[in-house]
Amino acid sequence: PARRYECSSWEASEGYKRQSKNTGDPEMDNEVWASTLAECQGDKRWLYGPLSLDELRARLGNDCVIARRFGIRQGGKTRNIDDYSQYMQNHAFGSCDRIECEGVDAILVATRVFIEALHSRGPCVIRSENGEAAWCHLHPSWNSRSKGLQGRLLDLRHAYKQLPVSPEHRWVSAIGVKNPSAPKMQFFEQLTMAFGQRAAVLAFNRIARGLKQIAAVLFGLVLTHFYDDFS
Repeated sequence: PARRYECSSWEASEGYKRQSKNTGDPEMDNEVWASTLAECQGDKRWLYGPLSLDELRARLGNDCVIARRFGIRQGGKTRNIDDYSQYMQNHAFGSCDRIECEGVDAILVATRVFIEALHSRGPCVIRSENGEAAWCHLHPSWNSRSKGLQGRLLDLRHAYKQLPVSPEHRWVSAIGVKNPSAPKMQFFEQLTMAFGQRAAVLAFNRIARGLKQIAAVLFGLVLTHFYDDFS
């Protein structure tokens, strides 16, 4: 609704003036700021900035909606989270698609199929979830290669950061970060998907399923994926 849009737009700019104080954890404030600057440099280039509010509006328009970035402690490290719920960006996303991630059960099923096929003296059978059976013959080369079968786990680094944001949507993807050495927020244009965006979860899993299909069809790999972990 238009009223919600106008409220969100105003709060996303003026509201940051009330959020310019430090969090009370100087170490975390400095880590969040330093890591944010690092995302603008080198081979990352996930953000463009830092910018003043006027500079950001000049790039994205006066109606740009900004998410606040904050840090959380996770596994002894600080992870940056961009809050796209506070000003309702996440409320503007919806999907009827269902995310299907393959966990340990899928890995065990694939392993069982391999073992049964390698020890089968005749045609081997692969059964689907609904009980349907597919009969197949083991290729002769597998008899000589069976002892060399190996598996591994691949973690796709910086999962969401490998997906760009559509230029048309950058006006609702910008972030604001507190500069510990200045009494104000500074702003960044977000060039990739971000941790904290509801749409990023679905978008990344679509890509993951695509990578799995490419690996299977073009390279003959048996692959499962659980978000950014491929087995």
